[in-house]
Amino acid sequence: MAADVDRVDGVVRFGVVEIDVPRRQVRCQGRAVAVEPKPFELLLYFARHPDRVIRRAELMQALWPEVVVSEATLSSAVRRARDVIGPERERIEVVRKVGYRFLGAGLELS
Repeated sequence: MAADVDRVDGVVRFGVVEIDVPRRQVRCQGRAVAVEPKPFELLLYFARHPDRVIRRAELMQALWPEVVVSEATLSSAVRRARDVIGPERERIEVVRKVGYRFLGAGLELS
């Protein structure tokens, strides 16, 4: 894994998923997958913070700064992000009563 994950600005790969940051595209098993802005931002945030428990409040602040959103809104974005990464969906773990963790095993940054 690259040393400075906070500066992900190229391509992120894990399993059969590839996130092309400059193009704001996601490919799963080599095929382009439609992705809405918030699920894309969420996937990128997870890739920048692998294997760390991220509190719901942190995610809501990161994705919706200066806007008050409900946990249901965050849950919906997580569900859509999981749908985008299909067979890799289990990488996004729920940490009960706290938030989420993105399992970064095999994460490659370029």
